[in-house]
Amino acid sequence: MIFKIDDATHFQMVVLDELRSVNNVSVGNPVVVTLSSPTFRVHTDGLNVPSGLQGAFEGATDTSQLLTGRQWKYG
Repeated sequence: MIFKIDDATHFQMVVLDELRSVNNVSVGNPVVVTLSSPTFRVHTDGLNVPSGLQGAFEGATDTSQLLTGRQWKYG
């Protein structure tokens, strides 16, 4: 879960659950993320997402479309 957005290329998150083990990352510990040429994707899971909102998120190249409290899954 994102809990702090520092600037256009850095945000902080905390891992709530692990899908797989990642070195130096533990559930409950904060992690600083640095973006470098990021690609964001929306997995709609069958939900109807307005194309303008999806396009804005997927077209982002920085933290401008991220919100604190947002959660996502990697897979």
